[in-house]
Parts: sequence; C-alpha cells; structure tokens
Amino acid sequence: MRVLYLTEAYSPHDRRFVRAMVDLGHQVVYLPWRGHPRHRPSDLPKDVVWISTPGPLTPYRAPWWMRALTRVIEDVAPDVIHAGPLPWGPLGPALLRWSPLISMSWGFDLLWHGPRKPWLALLMRWVLRRSTLLLADCRAVAVQAMRWGMSWDRIVLFPWGTDLDTFSPGSEKAFRISWEWPEDVFVWVHARTWSRYYGADTALLGFLQAWREEPRLRLLFLGGGPLESWIRRTVARFHAQDVVRIVGRVPEEALARYFRAADGYVSMSHSDGSSVTLMQALATGLPAVVSDIPGNREWVTPGVEGYLVPVGDPHTLARTLVHVARLPQEARKRMAQAARRRAKVQAHWQMHLRKLDRAYHRAVELGSPGRG
Repeated sequence: MRVLYLTEAYSPHDRRFVRAMVDLGHQVVYLPWRGHPRHRPSDLPKDVVWISTPGPLTPYRAPWWMRALTRVIEDVAPDVIHAGPLPWGPLGPALLRWSPLISMSWGFDLLWHGPRKPWLALLMRWVLRRSTLLLADCRAVAVQAMRWGMSWDRIVLFPWGTDLDTFSPGSEKAFRISWEWPEDVFVWVHARTWSRYYGADTALLGFLQAWREEPRLRLLFLGGGPLESWIRRTVARFHAQDVVRIVGRVPEEALARYFRAADGYVSMSHSDGSSVTLMQALATGLPAVVSDIPGNREWVTPGVEGYLVPVGDPHTLARTLVHVARLPQEARKRMAQAARRRAKVQAHWQMHLRKLDRAYHRAVELGSPGRG
C-alpha cells in the first residue's frame, strides 16, 4: 500500500512511525509541512521517498502550499494519506476532499490547544468530519474527538507504545558509579521537554523541596528547551549542582541506559495523551510519579504503578517523591513489577503496529482513493 505521510517535521516519533510502515511492507512518501529540512535525514529508511519543501505552511503561503500538495498527491497517487497533528497536518487533504484520510492526534492538539482556542476547535471539528478515521493514542483523546463530532466507530485507539526489549528492567551500576554519588541514593529521572507546558519547572521545584527533606534524593534532568537558563540558575541558587545532574538531550537509543540507572520517573506535564517517555519508564520498571491528567490516569493507578500529583503543585510532588523513596524495598519492588506488567499489556509497540496496518486497510475499504 502506498502511504503519504504528512507531518509537522521529523521527530523521533515520526522516525518510529516511518520505520514501522516500512516494516509492515508499505511504500512511504514523507512530506513535512513545517520542519521542512531541505536535505533528506540520514537515518530515514532508504526505501522512503522524501519530499523537501522550501518553506513552512503559513496563512500567507497557504495558496502555494495547496497547489504544491495537489501536485504531490497527483504524482504519488497514494492509497491512503496519514496526517497529523490536527488541524494543520490533515487540513490540506481535507480541503481537497481527499479520501481516505487518516488524521492522527498527537495528544496536545485535541487535549490542550483546541479546548483553549475556540477558532482552533472549530477547525479541528471540521477536519475530523472530513477524516475517514482518527488515530487516537489514548481514551482521553478519543473522548475529546467524540465531543467534537467524531463517531466511535471511526476512531482507532493506537497507543504509540515502546520497544519492550530495549526498555526493560536492568542494572547500570557502573554508569551510576561514574556520577560519584553515594550508593544509597534514590535517583529520579525527568525526561520531558524543559518547558512550562511539560511542567519542568514544577518537577524541579518539587524535587528540590523533597531533597531538603530527604538528602538521599538525586535527579537526572534529561532533555532541553526554553527553560534551560532558568533551570541552571535555579539549581545554582539552591546549591544543588552535585544533586541535580543536568544531562541535556539524550538520543533515544541511549535513553534506556539512563532509565535503568534511575529508581523512579517523574513528569508534571500539563497535558498528555499516552506519553511515550512514561511508557518507556514503566517498561523499564520505574515507579512513576506523574501529573493527575486524563492521559496519565490510563497508565498509573495510585499506589500500584506509582502516584498521581495535581498539576502545578510542587509541594504535593515533594511529599510524594519522599514517600516513594522511603517505601520498604519490597513495596518498591512490587511497584516496579506492576509498572512492567502495565507496559507489557498496554504499551507493546509491535502488537500495536498490527492496529496501524488494520487501520490502513479499513480506511481504504471505507473510501476509494481520490477526491470524495
């Protein structure tokens, strides 16, 4: 099957999806509508056709983009268009009334941006009506889509999942010793973008408050983002440079090693679908302390795989981080086992790939390729 993959840029998630499509035997044509790197990414599978674009999709450039998209679709003649996030990814094919069109939510679009901007919500409603199917990574996304008129029978629940072999429980004692921390420390890991949307500020302030109460605590701060300067200043102000290790961006293939070197995972995101880093942490057997939002409730049951903390509440976060660190070893072991079980049941990437393949075939059955 020939798939036109229309997406914002070229992120690690896009890379995983494209590799999955190729592994499933599909021919893939990749068209970024925003990131528009002019040169083909070196790690893109060689069988994927890459179409470079000279500029991002903007209101000013919309007429040109529509003409260019029309030419691409005519040349490629896809069996299905797979586009996201909403509304901009699938907007062009929707305006062209192309079918079959599979819209894919990235979580933040339907759960965060749409509800806060009425005009954007209206546009998303319209795009959903023109979509053959919607790929939703969690029930919270599916519920929001149904509020905006998408019928349940046209929604495919597709958690993005993780590689359970790469992200698996294990020990990284040598790696951990290299940081020159005492052997009895309890290490938390944060692996989200350093922004207020992802709650990096709450996570850091909550940890620093917890560290004052429980000096055994340590924090690995992975990633990068607009709060980097604030994070470094805050760590210095608290004289916590030896306690908070600001690692920066870590390639996905190296992430599992940091997770195995940690004892728990923390994320205070304001909005999420099914967070891939949360799935990776659970698969590694890390108890998770995460924000109490609908997407996270589908993965963490309080006291089982971890705990839920109110959004933007560093004080409750601090108490929870200390509580988990002080749990008896047997209780933490049970929590780690429960986390791994949850990941094996709900986050099996290879199992979910079959859902993606079925979604493509179902979309073709529902709508013949071409203008609807």
